Amino acid sequence: MIAFPVQEKGQEPKVSDRFGRARYFYLTNGENGQFLKNPYLNEPGGVGIRVSQWLINQGVEMVVVKNIGLNALRVLREGQVKVFKAKADDVKENLKLFAQGFFREPLSILDNINKALFNCSQKGSKKCVCFNCGYIFNGQPGVPCRQMVCPKCGGQVRRLP
Repeated sequence: MIAFPVQEKGQEPKVSDRFGRARYFYLTNGENGQFLKNPYLNEPGGVGIRVSQWLINQGVEMVVVKNIGLNALRVLREGQVKVFKAKADDVKENLKLFAQGFFREPLSILDNINKALFNCSQKGSKKCVCFNCGYIFNGQPGVPCRQMVCPKCGGQVRRLP
């Protein structure tokens, strides 16, 4: 089962720019599909993680996204769900490209860590990121991130700029 986050139902659904805040998820086996309303759309926080767990419970084996957060990606990967970057805007075109073998390498935690390192601009707060599991957490004052270990998995940690 493949899942796509989408904003609108219809004959030509488009892949949403947002994962956890997508209005619907289009689930398909490649031939038949259904739209499921995102049950966590209006929750105040932790939406990506909740949606990831919900998709795992729906039996999803693959997710195609434009963007996804580190924690949502981590939960999906722990649930043995492969996550791929969308190659086109619409769902049907992505399915066609998938059938043609254009989806080879799933996203990795490092892909999203590199994105976070590039885009992060939180002044005044020290954020640390684990290179093993992708967990982001607040650093301890006076302790460099590189001297810390990940509180989730014990992996190597670096500071987000």
